[in-house]
Amino acid sequence: MLSTPLLLGGLVVAFAGLRSAGSRVRRTRYRPARWGAAEWTVVTSGWLAAALTWWVGATDAMSVHPGSAPCRS
Repeated sequence: MLSTPLLLGGLVVAFAGLRSAGSRVRRTRYRPARWGAAEWTVVTSGWLAAALTWWVGATDAMSVHPGSAPCRS
């Protein structure tokens, strides 16, 4: 019984909050940050890991895809 009025009240309050917050915000221009050494190091290490995984899979497929051999305990 109370779900519809509470939902509508919540929507009105949410809309009013967004509207009041949006009126105080100045518009800025998006300027992406330049990449430094740390960012390039992360990207390079990711590419090297992917290349190494591909190379190992191409040269020794059993080490990457061992199959369904049973585990011995």
